[in-house]
Amino acid sequence: MIMKRLTALLMVLIVMCFASDQADAETSLINIQFGRGLPENIYYGGGVVNTDPTLNLTWNQVNDTYYDPFQLLYSDGDESNAYLSVDVSGEVKQVSSSSSAIVDTDPTKKLMLGHLSSDADYYASMTITGLKPGLYNIYIYSQGVLNVPSELSATATVTGGSYNIHLESDGLTPSLLEGTNWLMLPVVISDGNFSMSVNDLTIGTLNGVQIEAVPEPGSVILVGIGGIIVFWRFRMNLNKNYDVNA
Repeated sequence: MIMKRLTALLMVLIVMCFASDQADAETSLINIQFGRGLPENIYYGGGVVNTDPTLNLTWNQVNDTYYDPFQLLYSDGDESNAYLSVDVSGEVKQVSSSSSAIVDTDPTKKLMLGHLSSDADYYASMTITGLKPGLYNIYIYSQGVLNVPSELSATATVTGGSYNIHLESDGLTPSLLEGTNWLMLPVVISDGNFSMSVNDLTIGTLNGVQIEAVPEPGSVILVGIGGIIVFWRFRMNLNKNYDVNA
């Protein structure tokens, strides 16, 4: 009897933790794919945030040079309170599936098939509003055409600070490589706004962006407290039943 109840307790704790992790993952990640080209090139994976090949995530699609603010979806398809606006002047290129350096067997190839890029003499920016205040990891992907060097030199801005972004690829990197065709930028967003602008006199190449909310320490503590409470209640019930059966 005791072993059965301990096993049940363990299963409840595992399920509780798993459910909490799944809920957080589904409602704290926003994906944006740029210049995907053909519909069959839509990417559904998790990028570098989650490499599980069985994922079927929602990616917000940006395939034009200018967008008034539009509502972004979470990775599970639910609506978020965040809005994205895009303003890219100059030449905008779309990369076909035959001209990406990412190998065919790499599931992230579709993410890197298309991109938006701006001429050095023009303006390019994206702005996200309506994010919940807190800590975020911003994942930025940048790689252009096969055998053609590309770069992203930009400035990311949040209230109270700015961050320099620089990625440079020779067009030959066959997979995602941190510091070459992607980077992760940890930021604190206090007013819900995040913007990124390509620096003057540079050509900006952008394939995708992922916005991942980082759980606050308080949330982790609450999950731990919840586990302790569940454990205590099961323990009390276990002792009670044990005394009766004795």
